[in-house]
Amino acid sequence: RTMMITASSKTSSLLDYDLIIQSLNVGFIDPVESLIFLLSCAFIGIFFFLLESHIPTSKGKAWVVMLMSSFVLSTVGVLYVINAQLFNLWTSDYIYSDDFPSRIIMIYFAASNVMDLVLGIIYYPSFLDPFSTVAHHIFYILFISTLLSFGYSKGFMLCFLMEIPTFVLALGSVWKDCRSDLAFGSSFLLTRILYNAILAYRLALISFDGVIWKICVGVLCLHVFWFYKWVTVYGKNLLHGFGL
Repeated sequence: RTMMITASSKTSSLLDYDLIIQSLNVGFIDPVESLIFLLSCAFIGIFFFLLESHIPTSKGKAWVVMLMSSFVLSTVGVLYVINAQLFNLWTSDYIYSDDFPSRIIMIYFAASNVMDLVLGIIYYPSFLDPFSTVAHHIFYILFISTLLSFGYSKGFMLCFLMEIPTFVLALGSVWKDCRSDLAFGSSFLLTRILYNAILAYRLALISFDGVIWKICVGVLCLHVFWFYKWVTVYGKNLLHGFGL
């Protein structure tokens, strides 16, 4: 499955329409990976049903899959970032490559998006937002399929550090006693803005002609906008709490 081509040609090939269409048609071509996908779906389903009966609200149920997914992905992200930093793995040979563990994580990520849609239709349809949930999940399922087909799964592991705010938000949504707006805002600032900016910069140094760092910059702009909206709401609530 290893592609014997240079990193620069791999990054430019992302813009090749025919290759992109081919990658979307391939998906999980390995029988072992297909089995891993099905087992991941089953594992996520079991986790959901174990918690579902203990969660009274539909809103809480709507965050169960993301709670599990973000915990796994953010943990993996932290480990990969530490590993890349300790062993100086911020190179094109590392970023634009894959291995079996990283492919498993990507497949699990795809399974979590699929299961969130499937379970959402049944148990929390009112929380399946057309943009932030349905369109978001479908995009990532296709995006994951493309990355797996091109063999870029290792590089994407470094992005999963940004799932920490999702875990904080999901934890507080499932169990209200665990909610902390300050913890969410702080983790969002550190990971989805500061770390995102650093990641985009380092990827640009690796391959300025590549498209990956440009995607990171686009995502960073969206994160800055979201953070601005959060600060506005949180600030108003904070002032209201002080009677101002």
